[in-house]
Amino acid sequence: MTVRLHCIFIAPSPLERWIRVMLGTARPFSAFAELERTAMSDHDLSEAVEERFQVLESKAVHTSYTVDELNSVVIRQQDQIDALIVEVTNLREAVMTGGDRTIDAGEEPPPPHY
Repeated sequence: MTVRLHCIFIAPSPLERWIRVMLGTARPFSAFAELERTAMSDHDLSEAVEERFQVLESKAVHTSYTVDELNSVVIRQQDQIDALIVEVTNLREAVMTGGDRTIDAGEEPPPPHY
């Protein structure tokens, strides 16, 4: 894979150069020095792309694992909700059908502390 870099280098204005000289931050002017120093060979570039691809793959795998874990939690919670709905329905039916049953105080023996 060949990647060509196109760079337009704009030289600093005379005022900017004078300010840099006065501040002590002047650098020798070379339009291609920075580009040559930071340019990557095709091999280095392919290694960088491969490394980025591996990072993206690992993030995708981690995301997939997280989605699977969350899915299992949602399924378990839905099972619990379904069981609670059945239990509430049974309790409602028991209250509705057995609501008229009362215990007469005379039938019940007194507590042991009396």
